[in-house]
Amino acid sequence: ISWQAVDERDEAGLSEDETTDDDVLDIDEEGDEEVDDEEQPASAVVIAEEGRGVIVTGDDVPIVRLQVKPGTTHLLIGSSPTPNAVPSFLTGTLPQIADTLLALDISANFLVALPPALAACTNLEELNIASNPVRALPEFLAGLTALRLLIVDSTGINTLPESLCALEKLHTLSIRRNKFNSLPSWLCLLPSLETLLIDGNPFQGPWKALMEPLL
Repeated sequence: ISWQAVDERDEAGLSEDETTDDDVLDIDEEGDEEVDDEEQPASAVVIAEEGRGVIVTGDDVPIVRLQVKPGTTHLLIGSSPTPNAVPSFLTGTLPQIADTLLALDISANFLVALPPALAACTNLEELNIASNPVRALPEFLAGLTALRLLIVDSTGINTLPESLCALEKLHTLSIRRNKFNSLPSWLCLLPSLETLLIDGNPFQGPWKALMEPLL
C-alpha cells in the first residue's frame, strides 16, 4: 500500500478516541437509510434464483402435454405452439395452483380475453400478457394486489381501468405499442411505480409534445 486516505478527524485536530457521539449517530443513520431505500427483490425472482420454485415452461410442447404440478410457482407458456388450447388449459389449471403461482407468462397466444380463473391468483407478482389482442383489461386485475410487474405491450388497449390504482406494489408497468392518446392521471397514485414504459403509442395534442422529448 503506497498511500492512505487522509482522516478528516486528523484535519480537525481530533484523535481517533475523540470521535464524538454525533459522528457515530450520523454514520448509523446514514447506514439505516441505505438499507431502507434498497429495493427488495420480488419473491418470484428470489425463489427462481435459489432453485426453490416449481417452474413449468412451454418450450414448444403442445399445451395438452404440459404437466403442471401442485405448488407451481412459475407458469411460462408464451408463444405456445398450440394457442387454441390455451384458454381451456388456463381455465382448468389456474384454480389448482392459484395459491402458489407467482409468475405467469401467457404472451403471444392470440387471447382475446383473460380467463376469469386468473382472479384467484392473488399471490401473483409478475404477469405478462403482451401480444394478445385483448383490446381491454378486465377489472378483476385490480384484485391481484401482489402484482409488481405487469406487461401489456401490443394488446390494442387505449386505456387502463382506474381500479388498477389499487395495485400498491406495482413497480413496473409496460404499455408499449398500444393505442394510448394520453395517460390516465391516476397513475400518480401508484406509490411503488418506478418504471413506466410507453413508447410506440400515438399520443395526441399536448401529450404528444410532452412525450416526444421523453421518448
